[in-house]
Amino acid sequence: NWLEQFTFMSDNDIGVLSSSGVTTSVISGNNIGVNHASVFELGFSYDLIIVGGSVYDANYIQQTNVLFDNDVVGAAAGFHTAGTGEISSSANLLWNQAHITNVGNPDRFSELPQPYLDAANGLADGGTDISDDVRSDEAFAGLKGLSVLYIQGDLLNLQYIRQTNILGDSDQIALAKEALAPNLTPEWSISTGSNTLVNSAAIAMPANSSAASGGSPWRSARRR
Repeated sequence: NWLEQFTFMSDNDIGVLSSSGVTTSVISGNNIGVNHASVFELGFSYDLIIVGGSVYDANYIQQTNVLFDNDVVGAAAGFHTAGTGEISSSANLLWNQAHITNVGNPDRFSELPQPYLDAANGLADGGTDISDDVRSDEAFAGLKGLSVLYIQGDLLNLQYIRQTNILGDSDQIALAKEALAPNLTPEWSISTGSNTLVNSAAIAMPANSSAASGGSPWRSARRR
């Protein structure tokens, strides 16, 4: 399972404002970029998997947030005021959150029973039969037949998630004088920050299979 997510946002706001006896609020930030995805594997089609080589489990999460927040707040030519002002260009949030969890019994590896070892050696020699000792395993109770997969080499189980958020937020705010009826005492509130970039990912691996130690043939029994 290989999942890649990319979010590119370009937010180069330019605001030219004028005031005439009012309270003015200018917001050019509050951009939100979110990556979220889920991959579910349900309904395996094999009752028994025998691996002749080694088994490798690899869970990998890579998350990147990049924010270019070069805000410029200034006054246009001829602008003047005696009122109060408030400017906010901060409060940006970049958040990476990831979880890799093994669900179930953490003791996944044990010594391979002799019937399974015999079956693995038989399949490696070109055989196609599974002994009654294997078919009578309690893990296969109620199944009339077994769907078996034999892998001659190694098995690599890779769960890979890559998430990238890139936000270019270079806001430019200019305050312009009202030409006809200027008010020199307005209250200005300007916000160019509060951008949020979030990456959230989780990999949950069921630990309900058993395997041989030392890289010997591996069995995974699952009810269909």
